[in-house]
Amino acid sequence: MTWDEQLPEDILSQFKDWYDNVTYLNNCRLPRRLSVDLLPECSASLHMFCDASKDGYAACVFLRTEKEGNVSVRLISARSRICPPEKITIPRLELLSALIGSRLLKEARGNLNLNCDEFCWIDSGVALCWIKRELPWNTFVGNRVKEIRQNSNANNWHHIPGTENWADLASRGCNARHLLEVRWWEGPSWLLQQPDMWPRSALVVDEKTVNKELKKSVCQVNVCSDVSIIDQLSNYFSKYTKIVRMTAWIFRFSHNTRHKNKRKGELTFEECDEAEKKLIRIIQQENKEQIEKQSGKSRQIYYDTDMIMRVKTKLLLTDFPECTKSPMIVPAKNVIIRRMVEQRHLQLLHTGANTMITDLRKRFWILGIRLLVKSVIDKCVVCRRHRSQPTPAPAAPLPLDRVQLTAPFQVTGVDLAGPLYLQDGEKCWIVLYTCAVYRAVHLELTKSLSTEAFLRTFRRFIARRGRSSIMISDNGTNFTGTRNLLRDIDWDEVQRQSTIQRIKWKLNVPTAAWWGGFFERLIKVMKDLLRRVLGTSSVSYDEMQTLLCDCEAVINDRPLTYVEDDKANALEPLRPSCFLQTLPQTDVTDLDQIDSKNLNKRLRYLQKLRSDFRQRFKNEYLTTLVQRGKDKNSTLKVGDIVLIETEDKRIKWPLGLVVEIITGNDGVNRTAKVRTSAGLKTRPFQRLYRLEISSSEVEGDESNYENKIGKRYRIVINPSSTSSTMSGAEVQQPAYS
Repeated sequence: MTWDEQLPEDILSQFKDWYDNVTYLNNCRLPRRLSVDLLPECSASLHMFCDASKDGYAACVFLRTEKEGNVSVRLISARSRICPPEKITIPRLELLSALIGSRLLKEARGNLNLNCDEFCWIDSGVALCWIKRELPWNTFVGNRVKEIRQNSNANNWHHIPGTENWADLASRGCNARHLLEVRWWEGPSWLLQQPDMWPRSALVVDEKTVNKELKKSVCQVNVCSDVSIIDQLSNYFSKYTKIVRMTAWIFRFSHNTRHKNKRKGELTFEECDEAEKKLIRIIQQENKEQIEKQSGKSRQIYYDTDMIMRVKTKLLLTDFPECTKSPMIVPAKNVIIRRMVEQRHLQLLHTGANTMITDLRKRFWILGIRLLVKSVIDKCVVCRRHRSQPTPAPAAPLPLDRVQLTAPFQVTGVDLAGPLYLQDGEKCWIVLYTCAVYRAVHLELTKSLSTEAFLRTFRRFIARRGRSSIMISDNGTNFTGTRNLLRDIDWDEVQRQSTIQRIKWKLNVPTAAWWGGFFERLIKVMKDLLRRVLGTSSVSYDEMQTLLCDCEAVINDRPLTYVEDDKANALEPLRPSCFLQTLPQTDVTDLDQIDSKNLNKRLRYLQKLRSDFRQRFKNEYLTTLVQRGKDKNSTLKVGDIVLIETEDKRIKWPLGLVVEIITGNDGVNRTAKVRTSAGLKTRPFQRLYRLEISSSEVEGDESNYENKIGKRYRIVINPSSTSSTMSGAEVQQPAYS
């Protein structure tokens, strides 16, 4: 920028802030005396603090004197410097702050001519290790550590918590007002206390960062190990193809070091074939006794020209390939053979055990092949995905809300059915309100699935049937929207203006349609009635409303209890309409006289009939509600990896990690919280397909899991929000040549 050019607003505002605070420096007054007492007559010690930040590094030296219990602390000198423009790590900046601190300490020691105790305080464990350890550090660290050790004693360096490091303010900078408020030149308050009260810090060092600055040296080491080449290759590589190719590269290196005609370029088929035969020979030599013992007299074994043991078959006179006539015999309990079977399982597109065995015996006669193949298939994650079964859960008892004798529609379930197409081509939906206790229904018609349209049907329902205490529904957007709107209401204000009670809205677990079976069943009944009435005809909106009223009357008049054949002596069966409307007047007509005495008798009689209806409902209907089928105990537990059933194909079902098991009121587990890439989801056990992989197999680094299942697949879990959500837990298949 030129001299007369106007400053940008951000720089100008920063300068004004600095300018407004710089006047506070007039009040920052430092005492000229370093001690209130004569130095020769009191005990003294020098304390040096050093620290660094991304903006700068600094050091300061204080003199502490003590006489007859009186302690004073005075600032001797301080230095702060801006970080160099080239990128440098924080540990190296901490070492630079220690360097200028040691120079200040040396200067103070010489100018004051003091022979006293010295303390060097630093909060960087890495820099402290560089100073205290006598190791061959690289040029940058080594030169500075050498000067630091010349200026100070390495035993005088101590670690201190970062919050107690008095050089922190100097390394980060502050304005004049803050400097005056903290009175930085007076030193830390803990220096006024006795040494046993000074802060101590447990040193935790990142050894990897410390050793990163060691000098690199080249040395030749001859290693003699009892571990076989088979174990080394199988532990290092997870694919059979890579093991064979690495063996081929070893042979090429051996050939090129002993012969003048060097082999170059990509590996040839002959080299890979020779490497595979060498591996088979080594495996046969290491397991020779086991092969001979398992073969016994049932198989004829011979050595071919390559000294490989083969099995004689009855196909010697056929035109099959030589490797099929006399396959190479190998044991099943060998890591490389297992890698070969796993690779072949992928090449055959996860086929079954019989196909795998048939294909493998074209080249190899594996002793115990069936157990090996089944073991490989059982541990294949892709096969588990398609083989897994839903988690069973025992049937739950009816909740208390559905078996208590309450007013009709006090506990209500709601659901939507449709769409239906009207005569003018418009779509409409049916809103079904179901009494959870008496099984009565109330039907409304709407032309939209929005929350506003549903609220209008809800208002009509309350106006005609009364206000419900509990509403039960699935997780439809219109239901969740209504629930959220009711939850956000200021109920304190509502209570001041009226006496209505808050509606408790319960949502069933997502995807668990059977949790709302008491209203799903009535939707089926309603649809059956409409199909029979409408057929293929189309009606208008008003006609559809009329049909729904007729349908509602028919459904509410259905019997809930057993209908006796002998109607002369049988009680009238209980129906939902018995609890919705006044009972039909089939008694003597002379009781209809309008006078107060007879009317009171009539009301008492009707009240007695209603009470009898409720008692019959409790004894005849509720007692018939029994559990059907056998309960199946669930084995799902926290830490299991599961597939979450969706409407997509099984191959696209997401993976999840079970993080919590939710226990029902009867003490039985039927629901779980699962962590997925989209966050936490609550699902019933019937929608979770266990993969038989526990979280201990996938926690930590990927190598731990790969070692457990043969490194054929990886389940990648990226926690969200430092997150902790499972990111896409996807199965990745290795590619190979």
